[in-house]
Amino acid sequence: MFVKKVLPYLSFFMLSAVLTAMLWLKPDHRFVSAAGRPFPELSIPLIAGTPTASPKGYKIYNFFASWCIPCHAELPALRDLSAQTGIPIIGLNWDQNKDALTEWLSKNGPPFVAIYDDSQGNVGHAIGLKGLPET
Repeated sequence: MFVKKVLPYLSFFMLSAVLTAMLWLKPDHRFVSAAGRPFPELSIPLIAGTPTASPKGYKIYNFFASWCIPCHAELPALRDLSAQTGIPIIGLNWDQNKDALTEWLSKNGPPFVAIYDDSQGNVGHAIGLKGLPET
């Protein structure tokens, strides 16, 4: 009788302790915000285009993927923003399927001045990316 009453509480307590330890003992594995920090150097492959900056040195980075429906919806607004401000937009692709990316680019045209391959998520994870699209 004692085991039936105590075991569920003991199991819950132990599971809570393990999950808390996983969160707090290894903070380097959690996503962190990049607010206030410079954008990391891009040491990932360039797929297309030439990375440029505006005359004042500004750039806009956009993480996208061909399978991302909100990325498709955001595309016209990004093009308008770039046209109005003169600030180039650099795309960081999360597609692991290169054929899907090629098809998407041929269908939509090149939306960015340059596209980098971040299919492994190296840059996205470094800045704390939580989902797509992200600008």
